[in-house]
Amino acid sequence: MKTAHPETRRLVALLYVVGLLMAADQLADLLSTILSAPPAPSVAQWRFGVFGLFASRAGGLLVAEVLLFTPAIILEHRTALRLLGALNLLLALAVLTGLGLFALDTLELRRGVAAAAAGQYTAAALRAGIVTLLGGGLLGWSGWVALRSGAGDAARRRKSAPLIVEPQKPPGRTP
Repeated sequence: MKTAHPETRRLVALLYVVGLLMAADQLADLLSTILSAPPAPSVAQWRFGVFGLFASRAGGLLVAEVLLFTPAIILEHRTALRLLGALNLLLALAVLTGLGLFALDTLELRRGVAAAAAGQYTAAALRAGIVTLLGGGLLGWSGWVALRSGAGDAARRRKSAPLIVEPQKPPGRTP
């Protein structure tokens, strides 16, 4: 779909900037929270907490992603669509791998949780796991669709293009 006016195209292109700023803000806030205390990746409680923080930022990051995909689709920026698709597939792999490690940490920590706090701990773990599973699935699906949409358009254009191009006759002349 082509937008008619150059002003409209420029406004839609601004969504790239908004999406990048929103993603950068979410990631900077996440990093500042994580780095406010000394990182301890060898400690299961620290990994559990960091994963929970990532899960809590998933909504904002997915909105930023929509803001990046929108102009790529509307303005038919095939390269941007392919880059976003490849990035999403890589992120889906990382997120789902992280989910597996989170599940192992959850099982390890469960033994040390007091009986009174077990329900709260289970609820937090389930929430983080479900949000991450859905987000990872969405990343994988959108990455796959984005990569396939660019390839499909090129194939359709090649199929519909004539093999022999006839010269156009000037208007008003008859042979």
